[in-house]
Amino acid sequence: MQTLPLDILLYIIDLLAADRNYEDIKSLKILSQVCKSMVPLCRKHLFSSLILHSELDSERFSNLLSKNPDIARYVRFLVYVVYNPISDHELNVLDMLKKRSPLQSIQLSSLSWNADLPELMRSSLVFLIQLPTVTFLNIHTFEGFPATALSGCGNLIDLHLGKLNMAPPEVNQVISRSKIPTPASLVISSDSYGSAALLNSASLHAGGPIVDFSRLQKVMFDVECRGGMDQINGLIKVTTRLEGFYLNGE
Repeated sequence: MQTLPLDILLYIIDLLAADRNYEDIKSLKILSQVCKSMVPLCRKHLFSSLILHSELDSERFSNLLSKNPDIARYVRFLVYVVYNPISDHELNVLDMLKKRSPLQSIQLSSLSWNADLPELMRSSLVFLIQLPTVTFLNIHTFEGFPATALSGCGNLIDLHLGKLNMAPPEVNQVISRSKIPTPASLVISSDSYGSAALLNSASLHAGGPIVDFSRLQKVMFDVECRGGMDQINGLIKVTTRLEGFYLNGE
C-alpha cells in the first residue's frame, strides 16, 4: 500500500490543528492512532496547550504523564488557575513541566501567594516563568506575588498584569542584573498600576528596576478612572522605542 509523503502528512496535520475545534482535534486523535510515526507529529498539536482550571484537570493530566512522561515536552502554552487545597497531582504536573517542557506562554491566576501556596508550589511557579523559552507571561488575580520573581524572566517579550498586588523586594535584597527582562509589549489593568510602578522603580532596590521598560514598543492600559496617571506617566517616560499607546476604558 502506497503511503503519502511526509510533507503532505505534515501539511494535513497542520491544517487540522489550525482552528483547534472539536472535530479537528478528534481527527488528530484518530490520525495519531494510524501508525507509530504519526504519534509525535499529532501530539505536537494535541498537547501544545495545557489548561488547568480544576483539580480534575490536574488529576487527569498527572495520570497521563505518569504513563507517558514524554508528553510534557509538547506543552508550549500553560493556563493555570491555582486553587486550594493544593494536590499532589498539581505538584506532579508542575514537576514534569519543569523537567521536560519548553514552555513559551504562561498565564497564572490565584488568590494569595503566601497564605494559599506551599513553598514547593511557589518555587515551581517561579522556576517555570523564568524558563529561557518563556516569552509571554500573564499574571492576574494574585495577592502578594513577589516582584523579584520577574527579574529572572530574561527573554520575556509580552507582559500582562491584571488585578495584581505585588510584594516588594526585601530590604537590601540583591537582584541579579544578568536576566532582567526587557519586554516589547505591556498590557496592564488599572488595579495593577502600582505593581507596574514597583517593577519600574529603581529607588527601592540597588542596581536599577526589576523590569526594564525602556524598550517597550506597545503599551495598553485599562483606564476605569483618572487615578493612576502618575504611574502611567512614569512608565511612558522611560520608554525609548514606543510605537503604540492604547487606552482602553470609558
